[in-house]
Amino acid sequence: MIKPFETTGIGSLPFTDPDEAVRLVLEHCDIPFWPQLPHRTFKEFMVPQYTEGLPGIVVDTDREKVLVEQAGQDDLNRFYELYSAGEDFPISEEYSRGFYAFLDKIKGRRFRVLKGQITGPLTFTLGLKDVEGRYIWPHFSFSERPSGR
Repeated sequence: MIKPFETTGIGSLPFTDPDEAVRLVLEHCDIPFWPQLPHRTFKEFMVPQYTEGLPGIVVDTDREKVLVEQAGQDDLNRFYELYSAGEDFPISEEYSRGFYAFLDKIKGRRFRVLKGQITGPLTFTLGLKDVEGRYIWPHFSFSERPSGR
């Protein structure tokens, strides 16, 4: 149970050194969290961090944009086959040095509670644009149904 007035963080920290970020979290937070390090690389921002393995997603680190392209049928089929088979799509160290440094530093230790964070579907889709620079959100629906129902 979380006690009143315990401290934690929202995730992102203004560090480039993952070990320094984890040290700060472990020394100064009652509820340790894995640090996201968007100052280290664009890939650690909250939207690009969760794009690995998704077909049609392009992370443009030079322009610091996440774009949605039309995925090829083979890419979509491969993705859905892996997903249907129960395949995991973990975040790599390239996209989350803070997470891997955190795991390394807490290895063998026990905590009453730890905190992590993921980008939700609304935030994720609000951060995506098509190749022409238009946000995809107005063209995306979680509840689209085939016509005739």
